[in-house]
Amino acid sequence: MMAHYQKSGRIKIGVWKKSSFSNPSGNCTEATVTESELEVLVRDTKVSRAVGDKAPVLRISLTDWQSFISDYSATDGRDNYIYRLSDGSILTLTPASDGGKYWRQTAVDSTNTVSLQFTRNEHIAFDKGLRAGEFDLDPSLVS
Repeated sequence: MMAHYQKSGRIKIGVWKKSSFSNPSGNCTEATVTESELEVLVRDTKVSRAVGDKAPVLRISLTDWQSFISDYSATDGRDNYIYRLSDGSILTLTPASDGGKYWRQTAVDSTNTVSLQFTRNEHIAFDKGLRAGEFDLDPSLVS
């Protein structure tokens, strides 16, 4: 399990990044870049603290991540959001009843879905961090 955390700067290899807008309890959306596959992983800290390495993660290629954050930041962040990833899987962000967001990544053949649920405050912190450039990739990862 990657143990390093950061609240400032951009997403780097092997360092879990959370928004500087996250609450003091630390429950938030986190992202990192894998060392071997060079893809972005997204997880929910409250679940990862509870179950460790067995916590579900979304896996998004670097190119798709860059496109996703650019495209998503152009929305108001409130409605349903659907994004087709280059591997054919579908990333959806849908409103939850508590005002938060469900993040789901569904495989092309629909046999595997990874789902994360963020509270309203967790999603607001992610959204503010995203719009502030905190979830941009570190320049050394961008060709």
